[in-house]
Amino acid sequence: MKIKGGLRQKNTNISSFQAVLNMIETPGAELTHVSYKSASGFIFKLDIPKDPAKSEFFGLNEDTHEFNVPIYSLIFKFAVISDNTYDILPSLIIDSTLYQKSCETLEDFKKESEVQQNIYLKTISPSGNPICLAVVDFSNFNPASTKIFLDKLTNIATTGKARTMVSYLHDNIENHRQLGMITMELADGYDEIGKSSGTEYNKNVSYAIAQLLICFTKLKIMNHDCHLANVLSKIHNKPFHIDFGRTINFNDGKPKLEDAFPYRGHRIIGIYNSMSGNDYKNECEAVMKIGFTDLYVSGRTTEDVVIERMHRIIRFLAYVDYATNITYYNMIGMERPQMNEFLKVIYGSSNMSDCWDSNVSGYKDPNFVLNGRSIPVYKHLIPLFEELTVADTMSGRNSKSVNAIENSIKKNRLFHINKRESYDRSSSISLPRPQPTIAAPSLRMTRKKSPKKEYSKLKISLTIVVIAFVFFKFLSGGSKSRKSPLNDQRKKIIKIITEKLKEYNCGIDFDLSNKQIKPISENEFNEYIKDHKIEIIDEPEDTCDLERLKIPPIEDLLKHVKNQLAVNDQIVSLRKTKKSLSKSSKSSKSSK
Repeated sequence: MKIKGGLRQKNTNISSFQAVLNMIETPGAELTHVSYKSASGFIFKLDIPKDPAKSEFFGLNEDTHEFNVPIYSLIFKFAVISDNTYDILPSLIIDSTLYQKSCETLEDFKKESEVQQNIYLKTISPSGNPICLAVVDFSNFNPASTKIFLDKLTNIATTGKARTMVSYLHDNIENHRQLGMITMELADGYDEIGKSSGTEYNKNVSYAIAQLLICFTKLKIMNHDCHLANVLSKIHNKPFHIDFGRTINFNDGKPKLEDAFPYRGHRIIGIYNSMSGNDYKNECEAVMKIGFTDLYVSGRTTEDVVIERMHRIIRFLAYVDYATNITYYNMIGMERPQMNEFLKVIYGSSNMSDCWDSNVSGYKDPNFVLNGRSIPVYKHLIPLFEELTVADTMSGRNSKSVNAIENSIKKNRLFHINKRESYDRSSSISLPRPQPTIAAPSLRMTRKKSPKKEYSKLKISLTIVVIAFVFFKFLSGGSKSRKSPLNDQRKKIIKIITEKLKEYNCGIDFDLSNKQIKPISENEFNEYIKDHKIEIIDEPEDTCDLERLKIPPIEDLLKHVKNQLAVNDQIVSLRKTKKSLSKSSKSSKSSK
């Protein structure tokens, strides 16, 4: 499914990530923390000075007719990307509290971005009131480029928690892991909904509940990670949902929990039935039949009927939320649904305890009851729901209509996600130019009290040097004649692999599209050696053996580094060159 949506990018001649990077590098830019308590997300807010020339994106104006309002704030959601299902991250420590973090797969993180874009598009039309933020960019980075990119963020971080979060990511993106980033637009002045209070808090929560109802009745998508930290609000403005990492799409061909959650679906349904006292299948079929227009008061659909329908949907979502999170996500210590604070606004704190688990002390059954407390709340939700879904007919020409958005996407004015496209931005990150230093010989490197995080780089670097030596022996055939064309080829091999080694250590990617090597000066390489306390020494080539250097088999390491170094491509090229030289040599002999 191709997902479209987003907001307008000012300069379509550059990539969406380059536009984001331009804002990050704007003088006076500031990075602050937003949220860090979710299982895998790290959410930040970027603010730049309010200069229209510095903004790279346009959002909808207040009357929702045009994309012409400069955006000065962006939201970043980062995740540690790993396709290893057994990859375990250390806890994030903030204010002496430990927060267990987990990795995301690249496919799941990209899908989250697609889901959010879909929700944005489907809810911005026809009212111009999307329930979530528009995605500006999706990107992922390899370990080398991650370090450089996060250093840029460290330089503009203005809160201790933001610096701690960036430092955590910096320390844990290595080896096979990557950094994933979803960038969202945001008007200035927004903060977590939980930081509001009084009537403003109740208003914000009411809008957030109405948005949950819209998401389910209009799109048949359930967000079961909806808590106070994942909704942003601003005084006199509508809130936005910002995290869609945990959603169930009842329209994607997998309406059953046992299909959506392999191996644990039946257990989730069992908990649902036990807690609710109802049959999940019957409940699911009943709420799936309720469309968003069924929540309008009109004709035979009275206010009491709408309230009963809303009540039934919220009850269904709450039990699925609870049963799913404590089983599939194994959220130990979470004895309540993520949306529990929203439920307290509807039904009251006395009816919604923080402990729904009968095996835990302090347990109390949730009480979903329509009474003098909950009925007025639902009555208040009805006009809010209509406000967020009914079309604005004040303007004939409207940039929020489906056709207008589709046309903008075709003209490449709005960012959209393409499932088949790669969003690896590693080559877009450049290393600051170092100061020149005295050149040093460079055949083999040994570590001199270098940090632990450089260990894997050194191991790979030594392996490449050994590869150069092995190919030299293989292609030269032991010949030492300077006049031999094969000896000239050996020099080219050593030069190419050595330059690749330099580029890898300096974090500079070479162009894989045409197999050309970007030039890099020896001074730059020597500066890197100096900064990382690596000693360069000359040794006879016959001492560079795998056993003494304690390097794993070359074949295993090649699989690990081929994406960064394209060593396999180079090997194929070298073999072809050798065959060509061999044929040339035979033909010359036959001619003689």
